[in-house]
Amino acid sequence: GRPSTALSGGQQQRLALARALVTEPRLLLLDEPLSSLDLQLREEMRLELKQLQRELRITTVYVTHDQLEALALSNTIGVMNAGRLEQVGRPRDVYHRPATRFVAGFVGASNLFEGIVEGSDGDGLVVVRTSRGPLRARAHAERPVGARVLVVVRPEHIALEAQEGGDDGGWRGTVVTRAFLGSAMDHVVAVGDSEVRVRGAAGPSIRPGTAVRLRFSSESCSIVDADDEPAD
Repeated sequence: GRPSTALSGGQQQRLALARALVTEPRLLLLDEPLSSLDLQLREEMRLELKQLQRELRITTVYVTHDQLEALALSNTIGVMNAGRLEQVGRPRDVYHRPATRFVAGFVGASNLFEGIVEGSDGDGLVVVRTSRGPLRARAHAERPVGARVLVVVRPEHIALEAQEGGDDGGWRGTVVTRAFLGSAMDHVVAVGDSEVRVRGAAGPSIRPGTAVRLRFSSESCSIVDADDEPAD
C-alpha cells in the first residue's frame, strides 16, 4: 500500500529483485545489490539470494567488492585486477590456493612471507627460506631451487601459544595488539621487524607485550610467485 520510494532499503532491494525475476530471465546480473544495507539485513539477504538462485536455477553474475559475499554466494569466482582476470575457480580453491600475489592479498586476510625455495622435504612440501625462519608449504606448481616466492598463510592457520622457554620449533615473537571480533580473536605479533596476524577462537586472549611462539600448518600454507604474474 506504499510507493516504492517509501519502502525501507531491504524492501526496495526485494522489490527490485522481484521485478527482475518476474520476467524469468536466462541470465541475471546483480551489481553490488547489498552494499547499502546494514550488516544484519545484508546477512539475511545473502541467504535469501542464495536460496532463490538454487530454487530458480538462473545463472547469476554477481559483482561485489565484499569477499565474504563472493565466497558465500558463488559456485565460481573470478577475481579481477585492472580489468584483467587474475584467477577463476571454485571459492574454496581461490581462498586456499591463490594463483597470484594480488589474489592472495585481496581475497580475505593473508600473511605474505617472501623467501627463496631451498628444495623439497620429500613429502610434497617445498621448503622456503625466509628472513624469519624456514617455512614448509604445499606447492601446486613446479618451483626450481633458488626461485623467489611468497608463502601465503591465512591468519586462522597459525597457532599462537605463550612462549615457555626452550627451543621446540616455531617462530618467536611478541604480541603487539589484540582485537575481539565476537566469534574470533585477532592478535598481531611482532616477529623481528615485521608483524604477523593470527586469528583464533574467541577464548582467552594474550596480553600485548607477552612473548609467544607461532606454529604454522604446512598443509595450509601455499606458494605464489613473488611478482604479480599468474602462476603456471
